This record gives sequence, structure tokens and C-alpha cells, in this order.
Amino acid sequence: AGLSLAKITGDDVGDVNSKAGFMIGGFAAFPLGENTAIQPEILYTQKGAEADGPLGKEKLSLDYIDVPVLFRFTVAGEGAQPIFLLGPSIGFKASDKFTVDGTEVELGNIKGTDFGLVFGLGVLIKQFVGEVRYNLGLTNILDIPDESNVASIKNSVISLQAGFTFN
Repeated sequence: AGLSLAKITGDDVGDVNSKAGFMIGGFAAFPLGENTAIQPEILYTQKGAEADGPLGKEKLSLDYIDVPVLFRFTVAGEGAQPIFLLGPSIGFKASDKFTVDGTEVELGNIKGTDFGLVFGLGVLIKQFVGEVRYNLGLTNILDIPDESNVASIKNSVISLQAGFTFN
């Protein structure tokens, strides 16, 4: 479980602020060697952005079921063990909502899938794990039929996570 600080990025994206949300899910680690593992996960993640627009406070709320498959390297030792994570992620849109000054506005042009690359650092202390991650969006999330002259908008998420492992 954790906190997600999300925003959208892109060449044509104006001045937007991060949107705080939460994430929750689970993972399994399949050892490849003494200090390495493949770690598939399933996470419910809140993404989006906020901005002050001409008509008031604008808020883009995007909820995804994210499925990262991460390579995990754990530094062996006693006590706190550093963790390094890297791998691809695919997100399946669960919902999207756009509000302007508290009024919901129709939004139907967000793609159903989102691809990203996850970078993470963490620490493992016995069965407790704490991590900081960055999910770099790789695909344009706008679903416009003729994308030749369309702005590219991508998700960008920093997350702080904490959890327990069952060994």
C-alpha cells in the first residue's frame, strides 16, 4: 500500500500540479539467484493531475490496474537490505473522470491501456519493505483516431510504498 503523486507530462501539457492518490496491491518474488528475483505485481493505482484553469479547479482522475514485472536485486547482508527494482509495467484503465470546479465533464478519449517503465529503490528489514518508485509513462494516453497532429500526454507517477513479505 502507498501514496501516489501523479501528474501528466507532454510537450503540449500546460502548468499542471501533482495529484495525490493511493495505491494498493500485492506481489510475488520468484528467485533467479541468491540476490535476484523476478517480481510480478498487481496494483490498483490512482493517477491523473490537477490544474487551475480558466473556469476553476480542474482535476483529471485516472484509476488503473497496473501490472509491473520487475527485476529485483537485493543487497545481501544483516539488518537493512537495500533493494533495486527495474522493469516494464502495463496499466489497464479502470475509470476516468474530469471535473471542472466540482462539475463532472464528459471524457471519452483516454486509452484503455498504458505502458510504462518502473524504477525503484527500497529497503527490506526482516519482513518489512519500504520503497520509493518512479513510473515513467511511455505511451500517449489520448485515444484520438488521427494522432498525426495530437498532443502527446503521458502518465508520470512517484510512489511511496510500504508492506510486508511472507517468506
